Amino acid sequence: MTVTILAAHGRNEDPWHDTAGTSYRVARLLLELGLDVEVHALAKEVLTSLDHTELLVVNCGGNHVDPEFDGDDASWAEARQGLAAYLERGGPVLALHGATTAFADNPAWRPFLGAEWDWSTSHHPPASLATIEVRAEAHPIAAGLSDFQLFDERYMDLKFYRAVTPYLVHTEAGATYPLAWADTIGRSRVVFNALGHATVAYDSPVRARLVQREAQWCLGLEPTA
Repeated sequence: MTVTILAAHGRNEDPWHDTAGTSYRVARLLLELGLDVEVHALAKEVLTSLDHTELLVVNCGGNHVDPEFDGDDASWAEARQGLAAYLERGGPVLALHGATTAFADNPAWRPFLGAEWDWSTSHHPPASLATIEVRAEAHPIAAGLSDFQLFDERYMDLKFYRAVTPYLVHTEAGATYPLAWADTIGRSRVVFNALGHATVAYDSPVRARLVQREAQWCLGLEPTA
């Protein structure tokens, strides 16, 4: 099975995330499952060449449009069509961390994902060691897992497009916030996991297992990790 990991580039990158480093860590974990993994810096051509991709991992974000560097919105029309075609055939998506800010030129992306980072209201405490609460009954991805600790950012007050049933949450100042959920939208399985700001997040054995389980569920496989 072929996995395409999209790392940030151009309009889908920002100064806060080392998506090359985190994509490498994710790729190593997926290779352990026997998957065929390719990592690409996100350019128009990648989204128009998804015919043989069986899982798309979106590990990029950004909200920076520089027409002189990688074109204006109109020049990305074919790329938007390529992503739409992938989803229409039921292509699954594993979206990580900053993916809530990806594809700013594509209005269909955020409703598909279920949420977006709202630049006026969304926020997070500084990256630190924190407890992540597992709701093991919420989804097979989390079955049998327990609460765990890792060093990471924890998103708060995302803008939601639909009700989600999170299998990971965190609590700050008495309020609980979703961190990860899984849905089937149209014919596509989609997972969003907000963890993974930096490579240190993947030092957590439970976070590493979750990446593998999330990929397996997206592909319609029984989670074995």
